[in-house]
Amino acid sequence: MKNVSRLSEKRLQQLMKTFPAVLLVGPRQCGKSTLSKHALPGWDFFDLERPSDLALLSTDIEGFLSVHAKKTVFDEAQRFPELFPALRHRIDSGKGKGRYLLLGSASPALMRSVSESLAGRVGLLELTPFRSQELQGLPQLKDRWFWGGYPSVLSLRDARSRATWMEAYVRTFLERDLPALGLNLPAHRLRTLWTMLTHVHGQLLNVSTWPDRFPFRRTR
Repeated sequence: MKNVSRLSEKRLQQLMKTFPAVLLVGPRQCGKSTLSKHALPGWDFFDLERPSDLALLSTDIEGFLSVHAKKTVFDEAQRFPELFPALRHRIDSGKGKGRYLLLGSASPALMRSVSESLAGRVGLLELTPFRSQELQGLPQLKDRWFWGGYPSVLSLRDARSRATWMEAYVRTFLERDLPALGLNLPAHRLRTLWTMLTHVHGQLLNVSTWPDRFPFRRTR
């Protein structure tokens, strides 16, 4: 969706005036890349899930950073852990605020890399899917309560397309994102857990009410 003002944009601009680098985290497809391109026009943008962009950094990371000493965005920064110590050296050897923007999911590995290498040098900002305030006056506001706030979902017009998108998103989350976080269980078991958790969302957890066939239930 275009032309939707994000509440986080003002905060991002403030952090860019305070820190040499800013880390923008949020779930997949919540609009991190779109926000960064809108808020920072003219900046160099590198997606580390793209093999060609990753190759540019991995070949000579220090040489790359010497050329791109400012106004550079690294999307999916958690894909290249070697970036963070090299970025610390580049930040400490130069001057100026708001030189780098890092985008990524709030994974333990990413947060650990940032805390170990960039402590005191990076501001942290979390981006969520669209909030209701951001959709005021738009027809998508009424759809948000059922379909959620993911921009890609709300940009689709019919329920079938939205359901297809959501299924693909869930599958990617179960088969790729959770294993990347260290949860090494078969995808079908994770889907069972996912489904059961949706039925108790917002309620007190009572494991004794879950079916005996639930594969995660602890046996005595």
